[in-house]
Amino acid sequence: MPPALETIRRLDWRFLLPDPNLGRVVYAGPANHALLLALKDFCETHVVTELRGNGRSTLFDVAVVCSATHTQVEQVLPWLKPGGVLYWEVPRGRRQAAGLRKHPYRDAEDFLLRHGFREIACYWHRPNFERALEIVALNDPTALDYYFSRTRSDFSGRLKIRFGRLLARTGLLPYVLSSVSLVARRKEAPA
Repeated sequence: MPPALETIRRLDWRFLLPDPNLGRVVYAGPANHALLLALKDFCETHVVTELRGNGRSTLFDVAVVCSATHTQVEQVLPWLKPGGVLYWEVPRGRRQAAGLRKHPYRDAEDFLLRHGFREIACYWHRPNFERALEIVALNDPTALDYYFSRTRSDFSGRLKIRFGRLLARTGLLPYVLSSVSLVARRKEAPA
């Protein structure tokens, strides 16, 4: 039986990757998480969740992490091939802990840069990861302008758009979002 539409939609983020064909996937995050279940249903290749050894013998095209800590990202690093792509869903709890002292995603971006990643992009999954109707690029002002330029017919919708536009202009938008992911490519091995 083919995967359900909800399961496939849970993986719409794959179109943010250089190649939407996921290939070999390594996952770090909660067991029985909707993301893991979608990966197992959709991927044609094996999804590895039990990480043993140092990962030198088997390398993966894509690493998927659903975690508030850097620890699980560090756990999959030895398993991700040079040029491979990381998809990291950063739960809201991690960002709230930083408060307004530091940009909520700067810590994660700095961490990825230190570990040899480039082409780092942040995305907002609206309204959330499980039911994302839209994925908006947070580090693309044009995408944000477009999102907040659309008209809404109801009062509540118009109010949300105006408030969102204000938050985007002031740089406070990342502090209120709950479903944000980072996509980054690992540097290629030196020739």
